[in-house]
Amino acid sequence: MQDCIGAIDGIQVRVKIPSKDAPNFKGRKGWPTTDIWAACSFDLCFTYILTGSEETASDSRILKNAIIRDELVIPEGKFYLVDDDFMLKSNLLAPYPRVRYHLKEYSQCGPENAEELFNLTHASLHMAIKRAFGVLKKRFPIIASGAEPDYPIRTHICIIVACCILHNFLMGVDPNNRLIEEVDAELMNATIGSSAAIGLGNERQDEEFRRGMLLRENIARAMWSDYTVNELIKEKPQVKEWWTAPIHNYDKLYTPFAPDRAAAEDVFAGAFFNTGPEEETPQDPLLECNGVNFIKPSGEGSPILDDQMPSKFKRKRSAMNETNDKNLQDSEIRLLRIATALEKGKLKIKEVDNPTAEEFSRKEIFAELERLQVDSSKIIDAYLLLSADKEKTKTFFGAPESYRLSVIYKMMSQL
Repeated sequence: MQDCIGAIDGIQVRVKIPSKDAPNFKGRKGWPTTDIWAACSFDLCFTYILTGSEETASDSRILKNAIIRDELVIPEGKFYLVDDDFMLKSNLLAPYPRVRYHLKEYSQCGPENAEELFNLTHASLHMAIKRAFGVLKKRFPIIASGAEPDYPIRTHICIIVACCILHNFLMGVDPNNRLIEEVDAELMNATIGSSAAIGLGNERQDEEFRRGMLLRENIARAMWSDYTVNELIKEKPQVKEWWTAPIHNYDKLYTPFAPDRAAAEDVFAGAFFNTGPEEETPQDPLLECNGVNFIKPSGEGSPILDDQMPSKFKRKRSAMNETNDKNLQDSEIRLLRIATALEKGKLKIKEVDNPTAEEFSRKEIFAELERLQVDSSKIIDAYLLLSADKEKTKTFFGAPESYRLSVIYKMMSQL
């Protein structure tokens, strides 16, 4: 979360209110309270403070007013972390609803998917604002006191702001690690709240919500990718060198190999058999390390499986040693797992940043020709030309949009 600049949350403080205004400030504990809303950076310093709001006001409305009227400035492309009481936005990132959230929930079992990993990271980082408030209360007990103050609310608000300013100063010159450690211990021992506190969501569908959802999804997927790779490297350190290793001739291998492997059709069976004398043939190191054995066949033919072999092949097969049996079985299991995974997930290998003709359906081709306003007398010929030739389709869509009309006319003139 490199674009995250801090966290936002609030606490309640008891205040003295005139009787006529008391109902608007009545808190959950039965006495008048006001909310202190603050944003803090990850060094536990407050960067924004809003006090004096009525207890009956919703969290989302308070934060909206803070952004619009009270100059809570969030730089473009940056965001704060908020809890699920706030609406998800592109600059206010809330956790996934109905997904484990609190740190204690992950103490026995780690994250199992991208959403849980995001919520775990969100909870860890959002803890900064809770730690900042915890240190503030320990430094200035007047804020944490449950006793009714002797001064009006306006005076109390000024005291709170002054305490926050002093807190920021002390964090720069004397952080007092003992206080921070006490707060951390209290937060870790805190019990998990109700289900409402772990993400039932407060999300209204609008454009800002969709932008926030997309941002959250992208961050979660990127984090999960890094997390799974790191877990794999921990378990098998030898794979680290292959993570960024280039695959030579990948473009050439993709064309004949990828479609068959993706469809789980016409892939090699892992072994060939013959009935003639066995000849020593050089083995490919890549095949050796994967336990795949090839025996050169005596004549033309396709790979065959055990249940389809003639009796003379079976006699030869029974004479093989146990090592070859194990290699054959292992290779077939690997291939079966690959085919099953690809079919189940409907995966398809694609060249990175190099769209191929297969990515464009006939419907998309015709729609693009219509968008370019190709002459009505030529649009059918252009459509048939691109549909029949994948290379021409690739060339057409690979050209900048402003040149595509010229490209298609040039292609048609060469017929």
